[in-house]
Amino acid sequence: MATLFPIASVPGLPEARVSFNNQNLLPLPMLQTRNTTVHAFLCINPPPDADEKFWDAVRDCLVAASAGAIVAGTITGGLAALPTFMQVFGAKAAGKGLELVANQLQLVTETTYGDWNV
Repeated sequence: MATLFPIASVPGLPEARVSFNNQNLLPLPMLQTRNTTVHAFLCINPPPDADEKFWDAVRDCLVAASAGAIVAGTITGGLAALPTFMQVFGAKAAGKGLELVANQLQLVTETTYGDWNV
C-alpha cells in the first residue's frame, strides 16, 4: 500500500477571470482573481517485505532531502526545491542500499483553489 509524505505547499500562479455584473441596465465587466496552492507529496510504494530497516532508511533520506530542498528553495526562491528534493532523496537512497524500482518512488502534486475575489 502506498504511503504519502507531504513535502511542501507552495503558492501557485494566481488566476483571473472577467465576469459581468448584470445588476445595472448595462452589464459591467468585473475582474475576479483567486490564489492557488500547489501541494507536493512523496509517494512511496514499499516492497512486500519492507521492515523497520527500510522505513528507517526512508526517514533518513527524507531528512537529508528536505534539508537540501530548503537550502535550494531559499537560494532560488523556491524554483529548485522539488527537483533538489528528488535528486538528494535518490542519491541518499542509493547510498543506503535501497533498491528503488520503477514507480516505487513518485512525486505527486495536488492543486487547491481559493475563492474568487471581486
